[in-house]
Amino acid sequence: MISIAIISPASHLEKYSSLGDIEMALTHMIIPEFDHNKIVTENYNKYYSARSAEGKWVILDNSAYEIGNLQSESATGEGLKPDLVLKAGDD
Repeated sequence: MISIAIISPASHLEKYSSLGDIEMALTHMIIPEFDHNKIVTENYNKYYSARSAEGKWVILDNSAYEIGNLQSESATGEGLKPDLVLKAGDD
Protein backbone atom coordinates (compact mmCIF):
# COMPACT_ATOMS: atom_id res chain seq x y z
CA MET A 1 0.00 0.00 0.00
CA ILE A 2 1.23 3.50 -0.80
CA SER A 3 0.45 6.37 1.53
CA ILE A 4 0.45 9.98 0.41
CA ALA A 5 1.64 12.98 2.41
CA ILE A 6 1.06 16.49 1.12
CA ILE A 7 3.53 19.11 2.31
CA SER A 8 1.78 22.45 2.10
CA PRO A 9 2.70 25.95 3.21
CA ALA A 10 2.02 26.56 6.91
CA SER A 11 -0.83 28.89 5.96
CA HIS A 12 -2.69 26.05 4.17
CA LEU A 13 -2.21 23.05 6.45
CA GLU A 14 -5.91 22.43 7.07
CA LYS A 15 -6.81 22.89 3.42
CA TYR A 16 -4.12 20.74 1.76
CA SER A 17 -2.04 18.67 4.19
CA SER A 18 -5.14 17.11 5.67
CA LEU A 19 -5.96 15.59 2.25
CA GLY A 20 -3.13 13.07 2.51
CA ASP A 21 -3.31 9.62 4.08
CA ILE A 22 -0.44 10.53 6.40
CA GLU A 23 1.15 13.82 7.46
CA MET A 24 4.70 15.05 6.84
CA ALA A 25 6.00 17.89 9.00
CA LEU A 26 9.13 19.89 8.22
CA THR A 27 11.46 19.66 11.20
CA HIS A 28 12.88 23.16 10.81
CA MET A 29 9.37 24.54 11.34
CA ILE A 30 9.08 22.79 14.71
CA ILE A 31 12.39 23.35 16.49
CA PRO A 32 13.35 26.74 17.99
CA GLU A 33 16.81 26.80 16.34
CA PHE A 34 15.23 28.46 13.31
CA ASP A 35 13.86 31.97 13.52
CA HIS A 36 10.25 31.69 12.34
CA ASN A 37 7.27 33.80 13.18
CA LYS A 38 6.19 32.57 16.63
CA ILE A 39 2.51 32.40 15.67
CA VAL A 40 3.29 30.37 12.54
CA THR A 41 5.42 27.92 14.54
CA GLU A 42 2.75 27.59 17.26
CA ASN A 43 0.03 26.92 14.67
CA TYR A 44 2.27 24.44 12.83
CA ASN A 45 2.99 22.54 16.04
CA LYS A 46 -0.66 22.68 17.11
CA TYR A 47 -1.82 21.29 13.75
CA TYR A 48 0.58 18.33 13.75
CA SER A 49 0.08 17.59 17.45
CA ALA A 50 -3.67 17.39 16.80
CA ARG A 51 -3.18 15.05 13.83
CA SER A 52 -0.96 12.81 15.92
CA ALA A 53 -3.50 12.79 18.78
CA GLU A 54 -6.15 11.71 16.24
CA GLY A 55 -4.00 8.68 15.42
CA LYS A 56 -2.75 9.95 12.07
CA TRP A 57 0.85 9.11 11.18
CA VAL A 58 3.08 12.20 11.26
CA ILE A 59 6.46 11.79 9.60
CA LEU A 60 9.25 14.29 10.27
CA ASP A 61 11.17 15.43 7.20
CA ASN A 62 14.81 16.45 7.77
CA SER A 63 14.21 19.72 5.86
CA ALA A 64 17.22 19.21 3.54
CA TYR A 65 15.60 21.08 0.66
CA GLU A 66 14.17 23.91 2.77
CA ILE A 67 17.18 24.73 4.97
CA GLY A 68 19.53 25.37 2.09
CA ASN A 69 18.21 28.94 1.94
CA LEU A 70 17.68 29.65 5.65
CA GLN A 71 19.99 31.72 7.82
CA SER A 72 20.91 29.52 10.76
CA GLU A 73 23.91 27.71 12.17
CA SER A 74 21.91 24.51 11.65
CA ALA A 75 21.34 25.24 7.94
CA THR A 76 23.89 23.07 6.18
CA GLY A 77 21.94 22.28 3.02
CA GLU A 78 22.45 18.60 3.83
CA GLY A 79 19.44 18.17 6.06
CA LEU A 80 19.14 18.43 9.79
CA LYS A 81 21.15 16.12 11.97
CA PRO A 82 19.28 13.19 13.55
CA ASP A 83 19.44 14.71 17.05
CA LEU A 84 17.44 17.76 15.87
CA VAL A 85 14.85 15.58 14.13
CA LEU A 86 14.50 13.46 17.26
CA LYS A 87 14.17 16.62 19.36
CA ALA A 88 11.32 17.79 17.11
CA GLY A 89 9.61 14.46 17.63
CA ASP A 90 9.67 15.04 21.36
CA ASP A 91 8.27 18.59 21.12
